[in-house]
Amino acid sequence: MHKLLMVVRREYLERIRKRSFWFGTLLFPLLMVGLVVVQIFLADMETVKQQRVALVDSTGKLAPAFVAKLAGDKTGDGKPAYLVEVVPIEGDLERTRAKLEPRVLSGDLFGILTIGTELESDANYRFYAQSVGNIFAQKALERALKDAVVGLRLEQSHLNLTAEQLDKLMGPVDMESFEIKAQGEAKKRGFSEAYFGTFAFVMILYMSLLLYGVAVMRGILEEKSNRIIEVLLGSLTPDQLMTGKILGIGFVGLTQIVIYAAT
Repeated sequence: MHKLLMVVRREYLERIRKRSFWFGTLLFPLLMVGLVVVQIFLADMETVKQQRVALVDSTGKLAPAFVAKLAGDKTGDGKPAYLVEVVPIEGDLERTRAKLEPRVLSGDLFGILTIGTELESDANYRFYAQSVGNIFAQKALERALKDAVVGLRLEQSHLNLTAEQLDKLMGPVDMESFEIKAQGEAKKRGFSEAYFGTFAFVMILYMSLLLYGVAVMRGILEEKSNRIIEVLLGSLTPDQLMTGKILGIGFVGLTQIVIYAAT
C-alpha cells in the first residue's frame, strides 16, 4: 500500500507543479468564453452592414406590408438593416429574376425574394442569394414575409383589421419559467441559464476525460520508452504501478475540476 501511495504522490506532484497544468487550467475556460464571444460578435456584424434585397411580387399586394415590417430591423448605428427594392415584373417572374442575378453576383444585391401568385403553395416564396449562409438575414426576411402574408390572408377573408390591430393580435406571448426545488421553493430560471450551465459542465467533464485519459496512456509510454519501467518493476508489481498512475493522474484531473467548480 505504501508503494502504491508513493506512485500516486509522484504522479500527482509531478504534474501539478508544471506550468503547463496551470496554463491549461486557465486557458480552457478562456477558450470556451472566447468561442461564445466570437459567435456573438459575428452575429452582431451581420446587422452592421446594410443589405439590399430585390423583391419581385407577383401579387402586387405584399410589397408595402413587407417593407413596413422589415423597416423595424436596424443596424448598430440605427440605420435600416435592409433596403428593399421593389422590382416590377417584366414578362414573367422567372425572367425578371434572371435579369437580377448579375447584380447579386456583382455584390450590388444581397439577394432576390420572389413571390408567386399562389399564397398557399409551398414553392410560392423563394429567396436567391450568392451565399445562403447568413441565417440571421434569412430569418428576418422570412419573419417579415410571414407577417405580410398573414395580413393579406386576413384581408382576403374580409376581416376588417388595421395594421395596429393585426400586430396586437399577432404579438408574442412571454412565458416565465420556474424550477421547483425539493425545499418547496420555486426559483425563476430561464432556458438559456439552464442550457449554458449544463453545456459548460458537460464540456469541462468531456475535455477532462479526454485529456487525462490520454495523459494516462502517455505516462505509461513515457516510462516504457525511457526504460524506467524496468527499474520500477523491480520494486513494484505491474498492478501497483498501473493503479498508482491512474489514481495520480486522475487526481490531477479532479483538481482541475475542483478549481473550475470553486470559481
